[in-house]
Formats: sequence, C-alpha cells, structure tokens
Amino acid sequence: MVIGLTGIILVIVGVIILWGGKKKTDTSTYGITEMTNSEITQETEIFGQEISNSQSSKELDRDQTLAAIERFCREQNPDLNNMSQDEYSFYWELTSETEQEYVFTYRSYTGSFTYFHVNKATGEVTTMEYVPGITDGEVPGAEEFQIWDYID
Repeated sequence: MVIGLTGIILVIVGVIILWGGKKKTDTSTYGITEMTNSEITQETEIFGQEISNSQSSKELDRDQTLAAIERFCREQNPDLNNMSQDEYSFYWELTSETEQEYVFTYRSYTGSFTYFHVNKATGEVTTMEYVPGITDGEVPGAEEFQIWDYID
C-alpha cells in the first residue's frame, strides 16, 4: 500500500512540475489578461473602425464601378434584363474622371440620362438626371447609395 500511495504522490508532483506549478485559474498562464469594460469598449471601437474603413481603403477601378452601376440599374428596373441593347437604345459609359470621383452616364431606353457621381474614397453615389425636352438641364436625382453594395 505504501508503494501505491508513493506512486500516486509522484504522479501528482510530476503533473504539478509539468504545469509549472500554476493553478488552472491563473489566466496569465494562458495569455489571457483581465480587462475592464472601458478597455473592452476601446478595443471594440478601434476594431470596428478598422472594419468600417476597410472598404474605403480599397480602390475603386473604372470597370468594377461601371459593372456595379449597371447592376444597380438592373436591380432597380428588372425589365432591362429582358431588353436587347440592339432593339432598345440604352447604355452605360464613363463620362469623366477626377482624382475624387467617377461620373458615369446611363442613357435609358426612354431617352433620359442619369449621371452617377461616385466618390472614389467613400463609395458614396449621388445622381443627377436630365430628360431632354422635359427638364431644363440636370436636376438632382432621387438615387443615393453605396457602390460597395453592388460590387462582387
């Protein structure tokens, strides 16, 4: 019985030595530190900012922006998906580009023009519309959206 008890004690001592003599509840063993609620909130806010800024840190290129605008238009007007561009005259094209924005024109089959102003830094899109014979020049459009929502 003495050898059995000695063997058990040796096993326990061996386990304690292998674990470094620290209790399982000592969080520093596992790289965990206690944080206050304000520290957790600060870390979350920093992390949240990194996520929200990640899209704006991507660079928009002309082709993906044009494809996103076309996707937006087709979602807003699903009938476009059933129309042939040979039969109906409608198209999308890059009208101008500056360091800050792209301007794309959508010429509708109705003859109206919608100008999509895309902020390259933020992805925000605003529109201007022109309907020949009806509006006196360009007027603010109703569409405002985020281009990143339409980019694959």
